[in-house]
Parts: sequence; structure tokens; C-alpha cells
Amino acid sequence: MKILLNLTLISLLFPWVSFGILNLDTQPWFIIMASMFFLVNIKKKVHAVIFLSLFLFLAACGVGIGYGNFDFLFFRALLSYYAFFIVLVTYYIMKKHYDFPVLILIVSNFIWLLAGLLQAFFGKDILSMIVHVRTTDDRGVTGLAPEPTFYGIFLFFMCWLLYLEKKSIPAKIFKALFIINLLFIIFIAKSSMVILFIFIAICVYLFFNFFSIKKLIITIVCGLAIYFSIVQYGSLLEGSRVYKLMTMLIDAPLFIVAKDASMNERASHIYFSFKGFIDDLGVPHGYHSFSHTLSFGRYESSGFFWWGGNENKVMSGVGSLLFELGWFSALFFILVFWLMFSYNFFKDSMFFLCLLLGLFMSAIPIAFTLLPMIIISTYFYFIERRKQC
Repeated sequence: MKILLNLTLISLLFPWVSFGILNLDTQPWFIIMASMFFLVNIKKKVHAVIFLSLFLFLAACGVGIGYGNFDFLFFRALLSYYAFFIVLVTYYIMKKHYDFPVLILIVSNFIWLLAGLLQAFFGKDILSMIVHVRTTDDRGVTGLAPEPTFYGIFLFFMCWLLYLEKKSIPAKIFKALFIINLLFIIFIAKSSMVILFIFIAICVYLFFNFFSIKKLIITIVCGLAIYFSIVQYGSLLEGSRVYKLMTMLIDAPLFIVAKDASMNERASHIYFSFKGFIDDLGVPHGYHSFSHTLSFGRYESSGFFWWGGNENKVMSGVGSLLFELGWFSALFFILVFWLMFSYNFFKDSMFFLCLLLGLFMSAIPIAFTLLPMIIISTYFYFIERRKQC
């Protein structure tokens, strides 16, 4: 069982590694391993609220069947919602019923950092045999992800996961990994979206710790350290997309969404998915109508939203849930809220909830493995804190 647990956890931490077998971004190996682990442990007790994710998957099946389009989009959507359920329940069982192998988290993080270094020194295609690489000269490296944005997202969420598990990690290793991950996001992945994540996290943390002088000072010092690091070593970013966005932000901060193509596209997906949910009073749209909503919305926006194709894949986690499943998406929010607020740590629960939902507004898919892992780790983090009270 220990071997199966370790292999399953490893598969969760390397969701994009394909070994050149399948021409897909997210690979199915973690779904297969997690399903096997769950079947072997199916008699283990699980918190009842976890099964809201199963009902979410069943609702996704019902919506898809109701619209009757049984194509690639249909099956991709169902696998995504199933992936969220199976990772959530599997990781819960790992944390609840087994001696959790935190060493695998640490080693996996070092492997991800090593992958980024290899690409930085020997070229971005050096790992193309094991992972599909999509990047350009003005972007950062991809590590073991398909593109720099997802590399940065993975390192950011690893920082969060390591923080939740830090009681089981030697303090020096935790601090080193945390700092190195942040530096890699800025100077190796060069992901503008994840750099924005960092500043959002700092702002949210400042808001919830405004009256804690110690935490306020620590957060401000860390924020200034990141800022001066970017200023001091900004030459490393010169010519990159991050550098261009920073210049644009300084010159015209209010018009950056209208001027930058990528940000314009991402903003349009968030706006029109929410608008579709509200305009149709929460009626599920399924998996084949977003392209029409996007095309019509851009036409009606008088040129403000001008960039991007008309695809049916919503580039927003929360937007995708609301648009595709409508009111059935409430199952997801009830699940997250219940696990975050199971214990009496209101301020910290609100911080984690706001940060999670705020980041999930971006192009993080529901099938991203670290999303349910963070949710479950937060739940057990509060359990440990309650024991110490």
C-alpha cells in the first residue's frame, strides 16, 4: 500500500509529464493512479462533504447528456470534473488514514526547480521528450509544465502547500524552498500572471492582518524585498513579456487590459462567463456554447475586448464552473466553504477562501491537481491548529 500511495502522490505532483506518449497538456496518469488508490481504499471513512464533489461530477454528466453533444469537449469536461473528485477524495484518504510522505513533496519541488534550471541553461526544448513545451523567446521556461504560466502556477501553489505542511518540514528547508520558488516564478518562469498572484496574496494577507503589527511588518518587508529584487535584477527580465507588461503598467496602468492581448483575452473570458451566468439566471450552458457568448460579447463591447479566438474552453476556473454548470456549481462553493470553515479560525479561513477563489478566477482548470490538494491540506491544517489550542 505504501508503494501505491507514493506512486499516486508522485503522479499528482507531475500532472503534465507525458513521456511523449499522449499529445495532451494534462495527462491521465494521475487520474488512473488516484482511481486505483481510491478503489483499494474504498472502505476507508471519508468526510461526508467530500462527496459533494461526486455530485458535482454527476451534475456535469447530467448537463452534458442533457445538451446531447457527445464529442471531445464533452468527454474532456467530464474527465476534468471527475479528476477534481478523485484527487480530492484520494488526497483526503492519504492525509486522514496514512502517515503522509511529506518527503515526496520536498523532493518533487526540487525536481521541478531542477527542470527549470536545465531549461534556463541548456534550452527550453531539452525536456520536450517528457513534456509538451509551448513558449516563445520573450517568455520564461516551462519546467515540467506545458507553458511558463503553468510552471509559475505550480510553484506558487507548491509554496502554499508547503506552508500548510510546514510543521512536518524542517524549517530551513521550508524557508529555502519557499524563497527559491518565488525567485523562480519571477526570474525563471517569468510569468506575469503568477507575479500578479504574488501581489494579490500579499494584498489579501495585509487586509486580513491589518491590526497585527508583527505580521504587517513581515509582509511589508517581504513585499519590498520582492520589489527591490525585481528593480535590482530587472535586467534579467529585459525583453521578456513580464518586462513589457511592467513598462506598460507604469506608462498606462488603467489601460493595460485594453492594450495587452493576453490580458484582454483572459479578462474577456472572466467577464463573459460571469455575464452569461447572470443574464441567464444560472441556467447551465454546457460545454459548447461559450464560443457564441464570447463572439457576441466581443462584438457588443465596442472594441474593448478585441483579442482571442472563439473557443468553448473558458479560461477561468470560477467562470467555467458558473457558465457550464450554472447553479450546480454551488456544490463546489459549498464544499470549499464547509472544509475551510469547519473549525473556529474565521480570519484565517476567510484569508484562505478569498485567496483560493481569487486565484481560481484565473485560467486554472478544475482538473489542476494542486487545487483539491490545497483544499484538503487547509482542512487538516486547521485540525492541527485546533489540537494545539
